[in-house]
Amino acid sequence: MSATPVTLATTAPSPHQHAIAALVAGLLVLTTVWFWGRADVLGPELPVAVGIYQSTVVVADLLTAVLLLIQVWQIRTADLLVLGCGYLATALLAAIQLLSFPNVAGPLGVVGGDAQTPPWLWNFWHLVFPLAVLGYANVRRPLGGNVGRTILVAVIATVAIVIGLFLLATRFTAYLPALIDGLAFTGVFLHINYPLMTALCAVALLMLVVKRERSVVSLWLAVSVLAFMLDVVNNWHSGARYAVGWYVGRGSGLVSSLLLLIVFVAETALLLRYVGAAAQRLEFLNGQLRQALRRAEEASEAKTRFFAAASHDLRQPFQAMRLFHGVLESQDLEPFPRQVVGRLGEAMAAGEGLLTSLLEIARIDSGTMEVKPQRLEVSSLLREIVSAFQPLAAEKGLRLRMFAPEMAVQSDPMILRRILTNLVSNSVRYTDRGGVLVAARRRRGRVVFEVWDTGIGMSPDGAARVFEEFYQAGNPNRDRSEGIGLGLPIVKRLSAMMGYEVAFYSRLGRGSVFRVIGPPCGAGAPSPVTPSEEVAPPRSPAVPHPMNPLPQPVSGAR
Repeated sequence: MSATPVTLATTAPSPHQHAIAALVAGLLVLTTVWFWGRADVLGPELPVAVGIYQSTVVVADLLTAVLLLIQVWQIRTADLLVLGCGYLATALLAAIQLLSFPNVAGPLGVVGGDAQTPPWLWNFWHLVFPLAVLGYANVRRPLGGNVGRTILVAVIATVAIVIGLFLLATRFTAYLPALIDGLAFTGVFLHINYPLMTALCAVALLMLVVKRERSVVSLWLAVSVLAFMLDVVNNWHSGARYAVGWYVGRGSGLVSSLLLLIVFVAETALLLRYVGAAAQRLEFLNGQLRQALRRAEEASEAKTRFFAAASHDLRQPFQAMRLFHGVLESQDLEPFPRQVVGRLGEAMAAGEGLLTSLLEIARIDSGTMEVKPQRLEVSSLLREIVSAFQPLAAEKGLRLRMFAPEMAVQSDPMILRRILTNLVSNSVRYTDRGGVLVAARRRRGRVVFEVWDTGIGMSPDGAARVFEEFYQAGNPNRDRSEGIGLGLPIVKRLSAMMGYEVAFYSRLGRGSVFRVIGPPCGAGAPSPVTPSEEVAPPRSPAVPHPMNPLPQPVSGAR
C-alpha cells in the first residue's frame, strides 16, 4: 500500500504561511476600504491596461490549472480535478472576454456579439470560479480507474461548457437582459447579478474556512476567493466601467489569479533548495558510510586472515593439553582426582570443538577454502554418515535410517559430508524418542538431501534464528555437551559457498526437516535398496512421509 505523495494539496500550512496569508488578506481589504469613498468616480479609459491585466490573468489561470491537474495525477482526488477545471474555465472565459472587449482587439472585439457580450462573459467568468471552489470544498471522493482518461474527459467537458457559454454570450444576447448602458451598469447587473456573484463567493469562502482537510492549497485558495469577491464588490460599488472602483476590482482580480500560482512557484523553489541541501547531506553521509564500511571490511578481513593463518598455532596448546591429559589418565589416581581429570578432558574437548568451528567459519569467510567438485555416489555418502551415528542413536534408543536411490552428483565430498554430518548430528542431539531419517531424492532435475527427525521442534521465533551463531533452542543452560551452536551456521555458509539452497521446516514438539537442494544430479537408474536401508520414516504428524509432497519450508534454521 503506497503512501500519499507529499504535495501542496496534502501538506498542512505552517504558522508562518498562515501569518502571510492573513497579511495579504488584510491588505486587500484595506485597499478596498481606502478607495471605497471614490469608487464611483470615473477615471481615464485605458483599454491597454485592460489588455495587460487580463492577458496576465489568462496566463496565470492556465498555469495554475496545469499545476493543479498535475497534482490530480499524483494524488488522484476529485476535489483538485474540479478546481483545476475551474481555473481552466476562467482562463478560457477571460481570454474570450478580452477578445470581445471594446478597443482592445478592435472597436467591438473580434469574437462577434454586441455591447452586451463583454459584461455577460465577465459574469460567466465570475460565476464559474466560485462554483468550482464550492465543488473543491465539498467533493472528497478519490479518483479510481484510469486517472489520465478521467482528466482528459474533464478537460473536454470544461471546454465544451466554455464554448456553450461563449455561444450564449455572442449569438443569443438578444434573449439576455442588458447589463451595460454606455459605461454605466444596468439595474439587472447591479441588483441581481452582482449580489448573486457576491453571495456565491461568500459561501465558497465560508466552505473553505470550515473545510476539515486544511492544506497549503486550501489556505491560499481562501485568500484568492476573498480577492475575487473584492473584485466583484468593487465593480458593483463603482457602478460603471472605467470608474475607480472598477480599476480597484481589476487589481483584486489580478491578485486572485496570481496568488495560487505564486505559492506553487515559491514552494517549488523552496523544495528544490531543500532537495539540493538534502542531496549534499546524503552525499556526506554516504561518504562516511563508505569509510565505515571499508574499515569494517578491512577489520573483518584482518580477523579472518588472522584465524586462517594462526590455525596451526592455536591448535598446538590443545594438542599439548591432550598429551598431558593422556598421561594423567594413565596414572593410578584416587576417585576424586580421576573425576577432576575426566572433567578436564570434557572441558578440553569442548574448547577444541569451539576452536575448530570458529576456525572453520574463519576459513569460509576468508575465502581460503577451495571447492573441489567430483563425481560422488549419494547412497555411499549417506551410508557412511548413518553408520557413524548409529552408536549414538542406539545409545539414545532412536531409529536412524536412510533412504537413497543410486545416483551421483558433482560436488565436493568433504564439504557435502560436513554439511550432512552437521545436520544429522543436530537431529540426533535434539531427538529423544522416535528416530531420524536421512534421505536423498531427485526433484526437478536436482538432488535434494533431507534430514527428518521427531525431536523437540522449533517455534516460529526460534526457526527465524536457527542459523544464528551460538543460538541453541534446546540448551538454555549452555551445556557444552549439547554442542556450541555453530553447526548450523557452518551448514549455511558451506551451502552458500557451493551454491546449494537450505530450507527448514519445523513444529514445536513434533519434529523438524532440513532440506539441502544440491546441483543437478547425474544420470543413473535407481537401484533396489536393501531391506536394512529402505525403512519407513519416523512417524510423526509434524513430519510427512519423505516420498509425499513436502510442506512449504521455512527459511532459516534451528
